[in-house]
Amino acid sequence: MKLSIFTKRIRIPLAICACAVCLTSVSCKSTEVVIDDTMTPQQLIQNGQNEAQKGKYKNALKYYQAVIDRPEVTPANYVEARYEIGHLYMKKQNYKAARPIFEEIQELFLNTMPGTLPAAYNKLADIELAKIPNTKQQIQAEQLKQEEKERRSQEEEADKY
Repeated sequence: MKLSIFTKRIRIPLAICACAVCLTSVSCKSTEVVIDDTMTPQQLIQNGQNEAQKGKYKNALKYYQAVIDRPEVTPANYVEARYEIGHLYMKKQNYKAARPIFEEIQELFLNTMPGTLPAAYNKLADIELAKIPNTKQQIQAEQLKQEEKERRSQEEEADKY
């Protein structure tokens, strides 16, 4: 009888401690980017895209840069990773950083034998370059438009609750 009373008294505190340990390990989970040497360039790019979709642009950038830094990087992988980096800069409206990347992609297509690089990235670079405002007034107007869009999005989120 004493054993069962003892186990009942211990069971609840042990359960609470176990839950606390589990919650602590989950809440302290690191968001460090792990780049494994066995990962293919496509896996790295996919991981970068996943991070970008979550809004974790710094993590995404690390994955794309890992593709570029690989000694065995192919021209096709290089162009894809560079495009993704440029696209990240566009999302952040960092046009100064994005423009040279897209111009580099266009230059690569001009100086590379046709069929060597995925043609879609040449067209995508053209599209992204066309979106970049050329004057200070255009840049300011674009930033105001983006701020208004974010404000509306926040208001819509607040209205849901």
